[in-house]
Amino acid sequence: MIAAALSVVSALGRLPWQLYAAAAIAFAAWVGAGHFYERGRADCEADIKAAAFTERARQAAANEVALKTGAEIVSDLADENDRLKTTLTEIADAARTHPDRDACGLGSDSLQLLDRIGGASAPGGPAVGPHTGL
Repeated sequence: MIAAALSVVSALGRLPWQLYAAAAIAFAAWVGAGHFYERGRADCEADIKAAAFTERARQAAANEVALKTGAEIVSDLADENDRLKTTLTEIADAARTHPDRDACGLGSDSLQLLDRIGGASAPGGPAVGPHTGL
């Protein structure tokens, strides 16, 4: 084993200096490329983290706006539901107390009550449905 190591050392001693220089240059290039690769990789990771943070912030802002808008819509729908419940209660009370409630067919007063269900606020208001003008 020692003889083999001595033969390698004697063989290296006979190599020209240009090979040593080429090997040193190749090693320096390899180390430099590794350094620049790692630096570029770190810069890329930093850019990706910054972009991800920006995107998360944008999504959080968009979600906040959507939640506020949704809350406003729910509030509007609850108000509309309350208004409709009140209107339907008033119409049901008016229908129960109507003198012609047992009559066969619908009179103009009954049609006006039905119009209120469709959105007409008062008699003489915009009629909704096929019986306009009654």
